[in-house]
Amino acid sequence: MLKNSVLFDTIAKSSIELFEFNRTLLKTRGFLKRGVKHRASAGIKCSGHLRVGKSKERYQNPESGVVKRMKRVGKAALAVWFCIVFLAGCGEAKVPDVVTDPTVAVSKEGEVRVWQVGEFDKSYYNLAELGNMASREAQDYNSVAGKEAVAVEKTEELEDGSGKVVVCYRFDNWESCSGFMEETLFYGTVKEAAVNGFHTDAAMKSVKDGSALDAGLLGQSEGEYLLVTDMRANIYCPGKVAYISEGAVLNGDGSISSSEAEGLVYILLN
Repeated sequence: MLKNSVLFDTIAKSSIELFEFNRTLLKTRGFLKRGVKHRASAGIKCSGHLRVGKSKERYQNPESGVVKRMKRVGKAALAVWFCIVFLAGCGEAKVPDVVTDPTVAVSKEGEVRVWQVGEFDKSYYNLAELGNMASREAQDYNSVAGKEAVAVEKTEELEDGSGKVVVCYRFDNWESCSGFMEETLFYGTVKEAAVNGFHTDAAMKSVKDGSALDAGLLGQSEGEYLLVTDMRANIYCPGKVAYISEGAVLNGDGSISSSEAEGLVYILLN
């Protein structure tokens, strides 16, 4: 519902290091293809006695030093690749660059962003006036709260020809979001949820296999984080989602849809 029926780790390298890495990689590409299985099973062992006869070894096998360097480069490249794959598969879902549906996103620090999306297809509608109205309501709320609890980040019309407009709000915490939006939103530990009057015996299911969370286990997970809301939107959580309540649905991008749920939606994070 629109408010008042109107508002809607980067891996860095120096250029020299990158040049040397690429040059070595080109030299060793064939070797890496042939030797990756052998290196994975055998590994490389280094000890003090390898230094004995170093000059003789180089003379008899001038490529030995190059091979060792190539092995190190291969291992480093493989380690970096595993790190990239691991990091890509973990962490919270990311809000898309262009939001086309009602969306709520909570950061690890507790900051909340809400994207309200509504029809804006009448000729007499004015986008600038809508933005001004949203800003005035935010200022009024901040005056009462005595702090900058809410800010309007942007008001824009979607470029997909749908005739919809998006208003994006930023809140300092879930309490401000609930107060301004006049809807329920909570984010905190399970213990804090109980203190704030939320039920910690809600029926929940695993997002992985649909298995039910054993009765009473939610209440015992006092240190785990819980998100509770009755806002109907795509919800982006500050962590990996483990369990959701009935009616909530896991989206393909890792966010949780509460659009078809009735009542409060509970989302338990790892």
